[in-house]
Amino acid sequence: MMKLDNFFVSGANQEAVAMAEAVLNNVKAYSPVLIYAKPGRGKTHLLHEIYDKCKESLAGQKVAFMTGRQFLEEVDRTIRLGAKPKQIKLYDDVDVLLIDDIAEIFGRLEAEQVFTNLFLSSMGDKKKQIICTSGLLAKDHASNDMIRFFDRACMVQLYAPDELLKQQIVDQMAQQFSLKLDEEARRYIIAQPFSSVNQILGDMTKLAALTEENQQIDQQLCQRYHIGQSR
Repeated sequence: MMKLDNFFVSGANQEAVAMAEAVLNNVKAYSPVLIYAKPGRGKTHLLHEIYDKCKESLAGQKVAFMTGRQFLEEVDRTIRLGAKPKQIKLYDDVDVLLIDDIAEIFGRLEAEQVFTNLFLSSMGDKKKQIICTSGLLAKDHASNDMIRFFDRACMVQLYAPDELLKQQIVDQMAQQFSLKLDEEARRYIIAQPFSSVNQILGDMTKLAALTEENQQIDQQLCQRYHIGQSR
């Protein structure tokens, strides 16, 4: 039973992690999967974790990771060489395809057509596993073909960090930087309304940069450095 070892789990991301682990343990049974989240909530990190696990465990299967921008550029390059979207066979030999920020191709009709032709039409026979992340929903930004594709996707969401996730990140970062947080300061940081994991990482890194080695960090110091304040 494969698990994601390097990913903190809480109510904010539990369903996405559970889906990722289900895919890892039964590849090609749940395609396509869409991981949706606002920026900074860990979707790229999660996709990299899935990619690393797939490379470790799927002997004999080809696994590819790319960004939506890379996919778009490859389609544009191939079309400039004279190919028609219906003729393009990019990644046709890939068993597991992971695309970070698929929204980069939303509204780019030729790239959308390549994506839907290659993968939606081949899932019945070749059973490719497709996992995408996006900060936008297809229904708001893409063509009808893409909307139909993602309507049938297993969509999971990453939410704003909850208290448990904030505790885990704050404690790990404090240990990583050898920060001497007193309990009041720790509770203060965890109580802040962070909207993303990246905000917590950024503020903890700022504390490490602005405080001296072995300096005691209290709530007043956190407030002085605007820790947890909205950006």
